[in-house]
Amino acid sequence: MRDRFFTWLAGIVSRRPGTVLLVCALITLAMLAASLRISMKTQIADMMPKNQPMAQEFEKIIEEFESASNIMIAIESEDKNTDRMKACAEVVADRLASIRKVQPAEGQDLSLVQSAKVLFGMHPVEGVAYDTIELVKRIDYKLDNEFIAGHGMMMQKPKDLKNFLDMFGSLALPDLITNINDNLEKEFIEDSDNMTTLDGEADAVQGIESLNTFVQSIGTYVDTRDTARVADAVRAFITGPEYFISPDNTLLLVMLQPTVDMDDFELSMHLGYEIVERLDEIQSAFPDLAVGGTGWMLIQIDEMEATKKDFGWPSAAALGLILLLLIGSFRTWKNPFFSVVTLIVALIWTAGTLALVLHYLDMMSAAFGIVLIGLGIDFGIHFISGFRDGREQGMSVSDAIHHMYSRVGAGVVTGGMTTTLVFFSLTLTGFKAFSRMGIAVGSGILITMAAAMVLLPALIVWDNKGYSVVGNTLRTMRLGVVVSAWNALGRAIGSFFGLPAFRAATGLFQFTFLDSIGRLLERLPIAIAVFIVGLALMGISIQAGKGIEFEYDMMELEPVGIPTAIVQDKILDKFEIAPDYAMLRAHDLDDCREKLRQLKKIGNRTGVIGSVDGITEFIPTQADQERNRPVIEAFAGKVAAMQVPRETTGKDVARLREELTRLHQNIVEIGELSIMGSGLENKIIRKCDQIVGKKDEDS
Repeated sequence: MRDRFFTWLAGIVSRRPGTVLLVCALITLAMLAASLRISMKTQIADMMPKNQPMAQEFEKIIEEFESASNIMIAIESEDKNTDRMKACAEVVADRLASIRKVQPAEGQDLSLVQSAKVLFGMHPVEGVAYDTIELVKRIDYKLDNEFIAGHGMMMQKPKDLKNFLDMFGSLALPDLITNINDNLEKEFIEDSDNMTTLDGEADAVQGIESLNTFVQSIGTYVDTRDTARVADAVRAFITGPEYFISPDNTLLLVMLQPTVDMDDFELSMHLGYEIVERLDEIQSAFPDLAVGGTGWMLIQIDEMEATKKDFGWPSAAALGLILLLLIGSFRTWKNPFFSVVTLIVALIWTAGTLALVLHYLDMMSAAFGIVLIGLGIDFGIHFISGFRDGREQGMSVSDAIHHMYSRVGAGVVTGGMTTTLVFFSLTLTGFKAFSRMGIAVGSGILITMAAAMVLLPALIVWDNKGYSVVGNTLRTMRLGVVVSAWNALGRAIGSFFGLPAFRAATGLFQFTFLDSIGRLLERLPIAIAVFIVGLALMGISIQAGKGIEFEYDMMELEPVGIPTAIVQDKILDKFEIAPDYAMLRAHDLDDCREKLRQLKKIGNRTGVIGSVDGITEFIPTQADQERNRPVIEAFAGKVAAMQVPRETTGKDVARLREELTRLHQNIVEIGELSIMGSGLENKIIRKCDQIVGKKDEDS
């Protein structure tokens, strides 16, 4: 059966090489068109098995909340120009607030022509209905101060509310600074462990920054009588900073939540490219700032661009080196060249097939090209060797093709099938990334083997027989210049590869040293020595393998130097948060409060959690609301009855100077205590150093 198949195939290739090449050319064009539609998905969730609890929970979150993705935009000012960063943030929020995608509505019965136009991106197509999809759910870049002013007291815990209200027992400035100092000492100095908690650290940084702004505004008022600046500072002191600005005032954060997730690849990529384009325009308008984005949607764009570049040049270099190696080994250039051409065609066929079957590639399956170049070239080498062996025995081209199939055909098919089965077995692992890689490489090996069995022999026969027919036809059509040019090119290439320098450089590719190695291994002592050395190397390798560690930081898998990774590192350094946060669902408000409490407890103990947020941060328990309500009402009546001093006495000034000195000392002590609890690298000490300086003379 196998012999009859190879005899039939040899007859087809020998008698009709032109027909075989034409069919292969048509298939190549079709697969090339299909391969243009293939896309990339590089999100880790797209590579996880569906039966994993975390993957299932991820899908549920997407289903219930539309999207689990988050895009962060960082606005950086090395000069700490917060006003410029705020102005830029307003522009970013305005430009990114509405991003839409117009696409054909689902459920339409389109004609073949309409489907083809839609497939190739033509818009609009007559007779096709379209839907407009809003891709941005919301943008967060500053707090809703009106909401905080109206409900902030009610949202606090009773203990925190009491401490907060104690600061405003008097509206006289010296009394206010005194109360602020009392509060700092009570909250962070007497109870320094509070600064080691997630909430305590955040409160300390926010409070110190608000205090700094407030005190600076007093100095500005003394110099300029600018009451508006003081009013803004007082408002920020009471409600907290309005914008999301890093403790060192160099980075402002804008967060965008999409309405789509990475599962909807086309929409997410459209959103990502739109954001990148608009951020580039904003960057041009603010040249004194650095504007960049990160998050899986934007990271994926950088990964796709890097993948195209990184897999393109290595693949081309690999093909070039393989061609040189084959030319040096076979001492001829045409058949090795045909082998490389066949491999390129096989890669196109594989890419087209994967586009039709898988629709997209992930980070692992995208490497199919490099793998196939290494494995697929073997098929061509075997067939070229078989054909050359037949010709060296004096056979005709047709007989040499038959000899080639009979000599190496069975081995090539057996080797190809076994390798394919190994890769296809990866589909049984249940891990999506391995499964897709197995399908991509396994099917690619089959396709490469088929191309080597059909296309490569057809090219060889055409070069030896069919070329003369084509040449005569071209001369009849008065296109003999094409034939002359091809012959001249062939002679030039042959002359180059026939140069003594090239033949000397490729002398090693004849592998004549293998004969000497074989004769040495015939000697028993040498064979035993090689065996012992092999065992020793195996033992060393096993021992060294035990020290291999896993890399758990997924960002280490990213291409080096991509802009989104740089932005993410900046955000992580300044805010200690990242776009790839963990998410949990809660059954009700009480469950949410308990989960937040447990997570904060873990974060306080381990230090690996930057922040924990949940809806219950804004919804106090009914019991806390009932306890807070009378306290707030009593405070409102007290404030209404307070008298604001209209004059400042010398005694008030002296006391104010004394309390400001005390405030300075308290901030210094808070910074020192934070080092004792959280080490040198913590947000509190950075904020304290920024305000009071690392040395007294810097204050």
